[in-house]
Formats: sequence, C-alpha cells, structure tokens
Amino acid sequence: MITTLIKKIKRKDVTAEEMNLKEEIIQSLPRVCPIVSVENYRFKSDEIWKEHIEEINYRIDYFNAEFVMKGLDDMHDEAFEDLQCIPNLNEECVILNAAFGVFNNRIIEIHDNDKEHIKRNIPKKYLEPELKSAEEKRFAFYRIIDPIKCWIINIDFYPMIETMDEKEFLYAFNNSLLKYAKKKLALEKKNDLDTRNSQWERSVRELVHWFSDYNLKPTIDSESKTDSNDALWAIADDMRDRKDEGEFETYRDAYRWAAVNMTCKGKPITFIKLEKVYYKAKSEGKL
Repeated sequence: MITTLIKKIKRKDVTAEEMNLKEEIIQSLPRVCPIVSVENYRFKSDEIWKEHIEEINYRIDYFNAEFVMKGLDDMHDEAFEDLQCIPNLNEECVILNAAFGVFNNRIIEIHDNDKEHIKRNIPKKYLEPELKSAEEKRFAFYRIIDPIKCWIINIDFYPMIETMDEKEFLYAFNNSLLKYAKKKLALEKKNDLDTRNSQWERSVRELVHWFSDYNLKPTIDSESKTDSNDALWAIADDMRDRKDEGEFETYRDAYRWAAVNMTCKGKPITFIKLEKVYYKAKSEGKL
C-alpha cells in the first residue's frame, strides 16, 4: 500500500564502520542505484532544515487526513491500529537524490499494481471515480516525495552527516549499495538465471560507473585499509606533506584519501577529525 512506503526505521539498523547498511534500509529505496546528492547538506542552518521538515510533515498530515483517515470518525479505537498512515519525519532523517527513474522502481510498481487492482475489482460504473481518486492519492503522495528522483530514509543519520562531508557520505552509502547489488547479482548467476539486463546487473553497472566517474575505488574491490600506529595529528601532517608535494589538489582531498584508505590504531578516520587534530597539535606546539 502507498501509505507504508515511507517507513520509520530505528537507528540501530545502521551499523559498522563504513556504513554497512542493513538490508531493510536498502530494500526501502525505490531502486538500488547511485545516490548523487543528499538534500541535508543543502541547508545552511538547523532552523532552515527544521522548517523544511515541518513543510513535508504538513503534506504528510494532509495525505493521511484526506486519503487514510477521511470518513472514519466513527471507527472504534482498535480499528485505528490497522490504518497505515505515513509517519511524520523526524529532523534527523536523510533525503537522498538519485535517478531512480521508472523502470524497476519499486514504488512506481506498487502504484501501478494498485491501479490494476482497481480495474480488476471495481464495477465498471464506479471505475472512473475510483481511478480518479487513486490518481489524486498518487499526486498527493508525490507532493511529499517524488520516488522517481528522491527518497526519504526516516532514520537518525545526523551523527554521520555531522562527521562526514557529502562526498564521504555518498562514498560510504554507495559502497554499501554496490556490495548489496553484487551479492544479488551473484545469487542470480549461482542459480543459472539470465542476468543480461537484469535489475541487479543494471544496478552494479551504474554504481561501478559512479565510482569510476569520481575516480574512486569501492572498498569491496580494494585491499584492506592500511593501519597506522602514528598519532592522528601525525597522519594529518603527513597527508598535508603529500598535498604540498603535488599528490592532492587540496588538504581536504588528502584527508579524504586517508579516511578511505587508512585507519589509526585500528579505528576509522574522518577528514573532520584530521582537520581538528592538526590545528590542535599546531596550537600546542607539536608541529
């Protein structure tokens, strides 16, 4: 049903060092394909972001009132438990932008199946108003989120967004998607299915090209990360030296490379940590 499409997922479902997303999160997407941007990073302040979420929640409330709750004022309280209202978003949700498109789009397929169900089961004299109502419901849902080009994960991703820039977030998220798509494609091949132009072959191809276009290498194709026993500030200083020698265009690019390819005493690195510890070490006279 359309009302179950935006699902609230508990924060515990996001685990692991490199955002190894639980399958429930990946399966909630309209389609597995490269995420190209994250709406959260477009907002310059928390207040503006909160206003944006409030606006979306207003549309959700309208949808629930008009297409889920309407005409049900006399229902018993127990019956309301079975209603499938879209839950309001929390401020820590993440809005993903991608070219989900129409083909193999899970959400579009649900809408189309609902329409076909109406055609098969509604008497002809009531068919036109029912189809019109279904189309109005779809339009109201698309005012909340357009599944052809974006999707909402109603989960607390803010700790990651606060410690990663958008490039790091996209790298980690798409890396998890590629792992999942490759696993699904391997399953098809193992069972002698025709994988030519299958949805998982398409997903893998698009994700591989995304990494190639940005000159990145997914961790599933890389050797294990190099672990350093140096202090974090020393790693930051080394990366700055490599930038000064022309290996990277900016210090931040050098830090990002370290975040993808290195760990510090067995722990993950983020570019923000490297920036902070470098300036802290410099102020303390260590550099």
